[in-house]
Amino acid sequence: MPPDAPAPIRRPLRRTSSLAAIVLGLLVPGGGHLVVGRPGKALLLLVTIGGLFVLGLWLTAFTAIDPERHGLWAAAQAGITGPALLTWHLTQGHAELLAPRWLDIGQLYVGIAGLLNLVAVTDAWGHALRHNDRVDRWRRATEAQAAREPELLT
Repeated sequence: MPPDAPAPIRRPLRRTSSLAAIVLGLLVPGGGHLVVGRPGKALLLLVTIGGLFVLGLWLTAFTAIDPERHGLWAAAQAGITGPALLTWHLTQGHAELLAPRWLDIGQLYVGIAGLLNLVAVTDAWGHALRHNDRVDRWRRATEAQAAREPELLT
C-alpha cells in the first residue's frame, strides 16, 4: 500500500443472537428478520403474515383463537405466538352465540399465518447461524493474517 493511501476502514463484524431472532420472531411476525438485519423482509412478513392473521380474525368475528373450543387449530396458531396469545387474552370469555359464517375459512387463515410465521422464524434463525459462522471465519482469518504479517495491520 502506498504511504499516501488512506488506511482501510476496519469495522468489526458482530455476532447476531439467534435466540433473540427466534423469540422476537415468535412475538412479532418478521421480528426475527429485524434482529438479523433484514428490515425490508421484516416489513414484508409483518404486512403479509400479520394481514393474513387479522383477516382470519375478522372473518371469525375474533373467535378463531380458543384452545378449549378449537384445540386442533391452536397448535397451528401457536406459530404466531405473540398476537395469538394477545388475541386469546382479549377475547377470553366471549361466548360464540352463533358460529360466524366464515368460521372455517377464518380459522384456516389464522392457522396458515401461524405456520408461515414458523417458517419465517426458522429462516431468521438460519440466517443468524450463517452470519455467525461468517463472522467466526472472518475473525480467524484476520487473526491468522495478523500473526503472519503484523506490520500490515498497524
